[in-house]
Amino acid sequence: MTLEEQILSEIKPTPEECAEIVAKAERLKVKADQYLKDHQIRAEARFVGSVGKGTFLREP
Repeated sequence: MTLEEQILSEIKPTPEECAEIVAKAERLKVKADQYLKDHQIRAEARFVGSVGKGTFLREP
C-alpha cells in the first residue's frame, strides 16, 4: 500500500459512513423544508460545502 493509499484509507469515509451521513443530511433537509413551509418562508434548503460536493472526510 502506498503512502497516499494509506492516508486516504484513514480519512476517506467508508461507503456505510457515507450513506449514514447522507441519510442524516436528508432528514435534516426534510425538517428544514417543513419548517420553511410551516412558517411561509420563501426559501430553499440545500446542501453546500463538503456534504453538497460529496467531499467530506471521516471523523477524527
